Amino acid sequence: MLDDKKWRHSFRFGDVQSKGSDKLQDWKLSVLPKDYSGKSVMDIGCADGFFSFDAEEKGADGVLAIDDEPREQRPTRELAFQLLDSKVRYKQLDLYDFDSQLDEYFDIIIFMGVLYHLKYPLFGLEKVVKKLAKGGTLYLETEYSILYSIMGQSAAEFIKDDRLQKDPTNWWVPSIKCIRDMMEVAGLSDIEVKSRYRSRAFLTGVLK
Repeated sequence: MLDDKKWRHSFRFGDVQSKGSDKLQDWKLSVLPKDYSGKSVMDIGCADGFFSFDAEEKGADGVLAIDDEPREQRPTRELAFQLLDSKVRYKQLDLYDFDSQLDEYFDIIIFMGVLYHLKYPLFGLEKVVKKLAKGGTLYLETEYSILYSIMGQSAAEFIKDDRLQKDPTNWWVPSIKCIRDMMEVAGLSDIEVKSRYRSRAFLTGVLK
């Protein structure tokens, strides 16, 4: 039942393990909160929903999972919802206008593996930050430019084809300084680089 499906995330359902393609899943998990008690959470670009379900299991006071396709369109996600008997809410929303379609705010927003897929990354990031509650934290993980980061430049490389991971939906590879600057412009403070792994960076910022 599990092996015949293409999983993005790795799950353990009782004694059964699904094998996902996200090789950075454990690294991401190590940076995210160990306890979500009393926090409302939104997971943007949730894929199979692993991090949404993880937040639910670790005590979140409600979790909203967001992606740009119907919930049932990804069979692995639908199966995970059923096997976990999860109460996580799911909404199909476009990032560029989802702030106008949500009338709620979140203490924690998980925004992983999405920024470099955006043609308009700052515009998209501003939309995300608008849905943070005061004092809320954004957990942002993205591809980043090692070269521009070494040079200390606030710059990003534009990818016009599938040169990055053979994926034509990858558009921008920003430097660490560029990411920090965008987060600040979007309204965040207390910005920290939590971890780096190869060409990926994990940062957090707080809405004061």
